[in-house]
Amino acid sequence: MTKTKVRTRLSLRGQGVGDARPPYRFGGGDSSEPSYDPVNAVRWGVWLFLVAVTMMFGALAMVYLLRLPARAEFPFELPRISWLSTIVILISSLSMQAAMNAARHGRLTGLRGGLMLTFVLGWLFLGLQLMSWFALKQSASASIFSGLFYLFTGLHGLHLLGGLVLLGYLLYGVMRNAYRPDNLLPLEMGTLYWHFLDALWVALFALMHVR
Repeated sequence: MTKTKVRTRLSLRGQGVGDARPPYRFGGGDSSEPSYDPVNAVRWGVWLFLVAVTMMFGALAMVYLLRLPARAEFPFELPRISWLSTIVILISSLSMQAAMNAARHGRLTGLRGGLMLTFVLGWLFLGLQLMSWFALKQSASASIFSGLFYLFTGLHGLHLLGGLVLLGYLLYGVMRNAYRPDNLLPLEMGTLYWHFLDALWVALFALMHVR
């Protein structure tokens, strides 16, 4: 009688009943639970972040447009150096895409060169933005529009600084030979983010020319 009870308990435990847990399935069976895909999770996370940033800048753009009728009362001209910084960030977007294309074809030298050029151009862009701040300050055109210029460029600069940190991480990965044509997710997301920053600045630059 005792042996029968022991066997029953062992049998129940083997079926996941004795410890009140269902039996674990090792990748097979007819489980309807969706499998976790880390690659898609990263992509969704990046896209959601970009949507959130777009909404933030969109709200600031609405403030700018709502105040636009008063611009005639507050003379405001973008510093000319902003044109140069715009050209620089457009070139950096091309170099970033060149690095991505090189990675897809397994060209390590092209990948490294493209990332390094983008890294240098990113810092140059930030330096030019700081120079535009000083130029605007010297023009003594203090108004809500100059304040929005500082806000736009400052927030964009912070996000671009984050992009430079990401570029440094990608360059470190290149030195460790961590990327292969079949394993380019970090590079793909980094390229997407950099193109986003490029497009965002072009949109802000065009917005601040609206009168």
